[in-house]
Amino acid sequence: MGTLDRAGGAGPLPPRALELGAEARALGLALDLAAARDAMHRIVGRALDAVDDAPTSKHVQRATELLDGVQRLALPFGRWAAQNRFFDIWQRRALAHPLLAPLAERLGFHLPLD
Repeated sequence: MGTLDRAGGAGPLPPRALELGAEARALGLALDLAAARDAMHRIVGRALDAVDDAPTSKHVQRATELLDGVQRLALPFGRWAAQNRFFDIWQRRALAHPLLAPLAERLGFHLPLD
């Protein structure tokens, strides 16, 4: 279990991780981040759990910022599983659709707000 996973985070990635990823890209270095897949899958899952437990703007923002960082670093995180989990939340939380919309978009959905 890595540092990110041990931290129990379900919010944005540490700024330093994003800076290092940007530096590597600027230097033309390819990062092999496959080893982070399981940890990122768990972290994204925890972020979605928080959204499901309480679909507040804070939880949605934290999950959206997490996905922003994950996508900026091209971290593997189990997109398909995350999309399925999110769609389940979307279907059960109709009143929260306006709050969930940014997260839906980040996961590649273009869903009607009803």
